[in-house]
Amino acid sequence: MFNQKIGGIVMKNLIVVFVLSLCSNVLLAHGFYGSSYNSDLNIKMWDNSSFIITIDNGHPRKTRNFNLKNIEPGNHFVKIVKKKRNHHYGHGHPNHNGGGFVETIFKGNIKVPAKRNVFVKIKGKNRLSFKFFKKNHNHHGNGHGHNNHHNNSHGSHYGSLNHYDDWNYGCEPINNHASHNNHNEHHYGPMSMSGNSFNELVRLMNKEHFDDDRLEIARQAISSNNMDAKQVARVLEQFTFDSSKLEFAKIAYRNTIDKENYFVVNSKFTFSSSVSDLNNFIRHTNA
Repeated sequence: MFNQKIGGIVMKNLIVVFVLSLCSNVLLAHGFYGSSYNSDLNIKMWDNSSFIITIDNGHPRKTRNFNLKNIEPGNHFVKIVKKKRNHHYGHGHPNHNGGGFVETIFKGNIKVPAKRNVFVKIKGKNRLSFKFFKKNHNHHGNGHGHNNHHNNSHGSHYGSLNHYDDWNYGCEPINNHASHNNHNEHHYGPMSMSGNSFNELVRLMNKEHFDDDRLEIARQAISSNNMDAKQVARVLEQFTFDSSKLEFAKIAYRNTIDKENYFVVNSKFTFSSSVSDLNNFIRHTNA
């Protein structure tokens, strides 16, 4: 009799645990408390180029504008890669893929807040810029996006919204007096050399009398640090000859955190042929 009572209690507890687990899964599947708490996630490259994205270990998808509606708040694992052509990789190379290679642009978690339109611009390798807007359910409710034709699809082109600056269409910006343009923007990714470290680099270069010695110091600095385009331009100012400037500009390009601004180094060259040589190098590197 005693054993029967114990067995009954255990069975009831198992049923309660099962029901609670089932309810928990239902809540999770609906964004904890329903779709009204879910958000929309939008991702694109700074230059509007195509990329391949995998989110939460799902199926990879190639797109220029990634759009996922009604995503649950919280951390989501995102991997973004680009396929590039490079003749240096042979068929036996692990990165070789159909005549090109795959470069990982970002791999990590993106935290999505509740009830927000999240817009992510990929500004470089592991460099993301975020903008958050309050969801306007008149425009984004239950799977209907801009112009009512997204239907929860991935890789949508946002109707007529072809530019990142127009992504605020149909959204109410979050009020934040400390932010610019009435939206919140956060930057993540590698940082350039600190002001003190960079000034010390310039000071050491100025102590040398020959370009070869200056170049050796600059090469050592860029091998273990990142720079922004303006810092690279200032380093070029320390050299006398275009050949030294060109060599360092090519070396530094890989470790420049804002490659989209690399054009600022062009004015530091004496000859236009040096600029053409650098641009050809960059074009081949990005091919």
